[in-house]
Amino acid sequence: MLAASIMQHISTIPAHLPFHQTLLNHIVAGYGDDKNALKSLWVLLPNRRSCMALRDAFGANGAAVPNIFALGDLDKNAIASELPPPTARAISNGQRLMLATYELWRVRATLGLEMSIDQAARMAREMIAFLDEFEREQIPYSALAAIESERFAGHWQQSLQGVNHIARWWSRYSATHGVVSIAEMHHQWLHYLSDCWQAAPPAHGVIIAGSMGTQAATKRLLKVVAQLPRAEVIIAGLDSACADEVWQQIEPTHPQCGAKRLLEALGVERHAVKVIGQGNVSPQSAWLHHAMLPAACTNVWAHHAIAAPDMPLFGLVQAANEWQEVQAIAQLVRDTDKKVAVITPDDVLLRRLSVTLKQMKIPFNNTQSEPLVSSTKAVGLLVLADLLQQPNSSVALLAVLKMMECSAPIRALLYTFETTQLRGLQRKSSAIKRLKMMATSDALSDDQSAWIETHITALEPWINLASRSKSSPEEMWNAHLACAAQLGLLNIDDAAQEDISNALKLLPPIETTSYSSVLRQLLGQIKTIEPSLLDARVQLVSPIEARLITADRVILAGLNEGSWPQDASAGLWLNDAMRQKVGLPARELAIGQSAHDFYMLSHASEVFYTRACRVGGSAILPSRWIKRLESCGSSGVMQPVTYEPEPTPARLFAVPPAPNPPIEFRPKRLSISHIDQLLRDPYAIYARHILKLIPLDPLDAPLDAKERGSLIHTVLEKFAVRVNHDATQLNETAFIAIAKQVLAQFDDYPQVALMWMPRLAQLAKWMVKLEREHRAQYPNVLVEQAHEVSLGAWALRGRIDRQSATPANHHAIVDYKAGSSPSASEVTSGFACQLPLAAWMVQQSCGGVVDALAYWPLGTGFSEPKTVVLHKDISALIDEYAQGIEVMLNRYLGEQTPFYAIPQPMKPPAYNDYEHLQRAREWLV
Repeated sequence: MLAASIMQHISTIPAHLPFHQTLLNHIVAGYGDDKNALKSLWVLLPNRRSCMALRDAFGANGAAVPNIFALGDLDKNAIASELPPPTARAISNGQRLMLATYELWRVRATLGLEMSIDQAARMAREMIAFLDEFEREQIPYSALAAIESERFAGHWQQSLQGVNHIARWWSRYSATHGVVSIAEMHHQWLHYLSDCWQAAPPAHGVIIAGSMGTQAATKRLLKVVAQLPRAEVIIAGLDSACADEVWQQIEPTHPQCGAKRLLEALGVERHAVKVIGQGNVSPQSAWLHHAMLPAACTNVWAHHAIAAPDMPLFGLVQAANEWQEVQAIAQLVRDTDKKVAVITPDDVLLRRLSVTLKQMKIPFNNTQSEPLVSSTKAVGLLVLADLLQQPNSSVALLAVLKMMECSAPIRALLYTFETTQLRGLQRKSSAIKRLKMMATSDALSDDQSAWIETHITALEPWINLASRSKSSPEEMWNAHLACAAQLGLLNIDDAAQEDISNALKLLPPIETTSYSSVLRQLLGQIKTIEPSLLDARVQLVSPIEARLITADRVILAGLNEGSWPQDASAGLWLNDAMRQKVGLPARELAIGQSAHDFYMLSHASEVFYTRACRVGGSAILPSRWIKRLESCGSSGVMQPVTYEPEPTPARLFAVPPAPNPPIEFRPKRLSISHIDQLLRDPYAIYARHILKLIPLDPLDAPLDAKERGSLIHTVLEKFAVRVNHDATQLNETAFIAIAKQVLAQFDDYPQVALMWMPRLAQLAKWMVKLEREHRAQYPNVLVEQAHEVSLGAWALRGRIDRQSATPANHHAIVDYKAGSSPSASEVTSGFACQLPLAAWMVQQSCGGVVDALAYWPLGTGFSEPKTVVLHKDISALIDEYAQGIEVMLNRYLGEQTPFYAIPQPMKPPAYNDYEHLQRAREWLV
């Protein structure tokens, strides 16, 4: 135990008091009018944001400002003016990652791992993050040797072997080259500070406030400062009024666990800690203390509720999904003029909220650093890196071209290039070659041709690197920078460029296809801060940055299990038993620290808790703290908050769309294939014929069902025409010859012939047999016959796959089906009208009688398909369809009837090009 005089150096600021203002009052009261002593005072706070808040408080108070430093990011220059720095040199996180990547990749065979260099980079990043835990706890890597690996499963033995190797390698490298990680350098500064003050106490005063000593170096500094004659350790939010029996039951996940462990390390009894400011327990603190009781003490909830007089506003928002949670937070920010802090560990939620607040023109301060890989600054570099990985890809080239700022004529050029050269079936020639060929077109202006030439000149050296199997990462980076600069895609600063260059030069030559992945891992180690407004009333912060800040309205967002608190399950490299063996702290301690953040931040004058009930489309459990606040027997304190969601795109079609355009805009002429659409999905007719929205082909599309159907139709059409001219050609040899002729059009796609020639050869046997049987009944065969006839006030047109007739003018109509065929019941019940309408058109155009209707399903070609023949009274069926279709056309095209989206959900269309416009997944269940 420490002496009683030392105990006087330990104090706490209660959670319900504004931390910085209370600390300022305490400092000013302690130093009185001694401005020199105040100016020489050192105040150490957890982070830079809390330092800024304390400086602002001193400035507003008009008092002299002491020396204020952040424990998490010590001002080395200021401290070095008083203390000489450690001799070790810090290596950047990126350089350390690349060194570990190369080492892991070099010994992959020894470790029994098969991986590429980019896979090694991903694994090295995870291993380094794990080894950082050893540095934070000041545990030597040699402790890993104490684990008896044979006691554990094979995968744990393999992971331990890899971690052991990297740990030994890093220890040797660090000692040989005199370098340490940035985190270890920070720890060395803290240890050096502790050594100096322990050997010679400073003449100036020292205050460490708000730190729980969660890292070994910080905890040692707190112990040293607690024993200095002119020093004080101030704990944030110690629960001084907690009953002893409750204090004894505190577990690692409790908010007070960090404070309890710190007091035990300092050797101080909780009741000996001085309370700064008003010591009375506020109703707010009493309620939160009651809700956060250790599990062993929660039996009091059943018979003891906390009264809630004069409690501040506690609101709970449970949004349906992530988007609605963002909208609810934005409304809570917009609907007040008070100072607001939105706090969450969910980086994705913060980015979404940033975009929303920008759209609402609400200024905010977001100084949270994020990895460069997810920053907007690196987008141009990353899309350019992807082009090296896929140099022939239309998608990759188009992504680069669309990143550039250009004039309206150039945008028109890019649109033409995209629609005519990049969309549709894949081609042998690369996308960049197609762009180069387009530059020679007479249809382009001189400026457009010059623009293409300039950008091809910039891109070709970069793309040509892809022809090499391996290249030096440093060489690729230099070419990358040069190309990005010429294209105007280079937005990262010089310091980041130098850091990346210094890291990549540590790697040997790698596969060029791995460069993009390796670069992404490297950019994930470099932090950046987006420009922000420091004096804005709205702050977007993580829980770590939010420690000790004060705001009038605090919004704690993303309160779901796995997010806040984060999952404490076993890590990738060591299980819980292994961690305990080497002396690493229990993972539950991190939950306790998060719980303390939650507890402290819940003491604002207005507190709102928000969560999304579904994340990524899946239901998710609320945070355990939300469940505690709901279950602790204090109903009426936390009130559900309802809000009116903004009319966002996600909610435009909460019900099926039903546009109702004026009659004059409705089409008067339709294809019979579109009649099926009008029957099953009228909205598709509205989109295609009224809005004129024609679906674009995919980029670099593979040969899909539509193209395969067209291919088979072409073979059958040519075969029928050849047999019409020469009946001796009705054999398999002629069919296969035609198939080869058609497949020759796909020379750019050798996989087409490889896949479909065997199928067509098998199909030939069936088709020759069927052709002979059919021509015996209907000798006159016409293919791809176009017809257009009137039906009342409307014109119907169509092209018939096969129209056969007898000399007596009896017709058979056949429709080829490369996919599934409608059943006879679907035709007779009115849900497949193309074939009956085709028959009606033939009767109207050619006279005579249609007495046979059939589908010839072509299938895959490897099995004989079953022909679907309609045996019903075909004449009556045709008349019934003609009358019914005229009624439907009059309804949709001649009256003010809405074009409903999928009016009969049990009979949806087989293909729906407009599903994304209908937002069918939002209302179609």
